[in-house]
Amino acid sequence: MVPLIVLVHGGKGSGTLSIVGGRISNSDNGASSDAVWNVVNVNGMSGLLSGVYGGLIYGTGNVTNNAVTINDYAYTLASSHSRRIEGGKAYLGNATGNTVGIDNSFLCGHIVGGLTR
Repeated sequence: MVPLIVLVHGGKGSGTLSIVGGRISNSDNGASSDAVWNVVNVNGMSGLLSGVYGGLIYGTGNVTNNAVTINDYAYTLASSHSRRIEGGKAYLGNATGNTVGIDNSFLCGHIVGGLTR
């Protein structure tokens, strides 16, 4: 797969995808637009994703076939809205076919630590 990264650096950037520190978003103001097959590597962690802030993944746009690994956990976020992963916490709004591995793997809408609800 070919990485689709327009801009990656430590400061504030612009373009289709930007990284601010450990943060990855689809625009400078942090708003999330539609993202498909965005590939990133932050602090040795590779992923296909819309947004990352340290251990946080967030976004309000439509995301297709996006996955990320944080702290040795693999996440697959497909067609999700308003979802985020913060450390061991995963919050998924409208989600289809999402697999989140925190202690165990779940197909679910909402994970906090190892708790599914």
